[in-house]
Amino acid sequence: MSEENVEIVRAVFEAMRAGDEAAWRAHIDPELRIEPSANSPEQRVLEGIEGFDHWISRWPALFEHHEVHPERFSVAGDDVVVALHERAKSARSEITFEDHFAHVWTLRRGLVVRIRVFDDEVEALETAGARG
Repeated sequence: MSEENVEIVRAVFEAMRAGDEAAWRAHIDPELRIEPSANSPEQRVLEGIEGFDHWISRWPALFEHHEVHPERFSVAGDDVVVALHERAKSARSEITFEDHFAHVWTLRRGLVVRIRVFDDEVEALETAGARG
C-alpha cells in the first residue's frame, strides 16, 4: 500500500503542475486537513477540497514566478514524506528566493486525508517515523 500511496502523491503533484484540477481533486478526501509548519506566516489549518485549492493557489498569486518541485518521496508506513524545493521571484522587485521544506501526506482508502508542512525534511521524516 505504501508504494501505491507514493504514486498517488506523485499523481497529485503532476496534476497540480499540469493545472489538471479534476485529476488532483480525484485524490483529495473532502475532509482533508492541511496543517502549516510552526514557522509559517499563516497558521490557519485549511480543510477540504476548497482548503486545498486555496493552499495551492495562494503562494503563486503573490509572486511573478513561483514553482515548487518535489525532490524525493519517502515511505513512512502509510504516510509519504515529500522533500520539496521552492523557487520564487517577487512581483514587486527583483528579489528571488529558494527554499527547501517537506510535507507528510497521510492517505486512507487511496485519498489524501492530511498534509503536514515542515520546515525541513529531517523533521518531517522524524515526525512520520521514517528512516532517512
